[in-house]
Amino acid sequence: MTFTDHHVFRSHFFSIGREETSGAGFLSFPVSNQRADYEEHYRISEALFQQIAADPTAGLTFLQECRQRQHDDLLFLKPGTDRGVPVLPPDAA
Repeated sequence: MTFTDHHVFRSHFFSIGREETSGAGFLSFPVSNQRADYEEHYRISEALFQQIAADPTAGLTFLQECRQRQHDDLLFLKPGTDRGVPVLPPDAA
């Protein structure tokens, strides 16, 4: 799978883009475990992709739910046993 970011929202530590083979939209954010830093990619609908592209705040609730592992069924790649924890922006408390 090849993930290409289309919009990066640095202040909220997430991005949206497309998985190149399927064309499916995704939302991703950084995570970190004891061995590596990586991103988790969650499949999103075309409607949500367009909403977030127009207004990043439209995706913040979904982003938070993904960080809390409430949408693991939408992950492109299932995590291993040493799943990382979300890397949060400095002002997130």
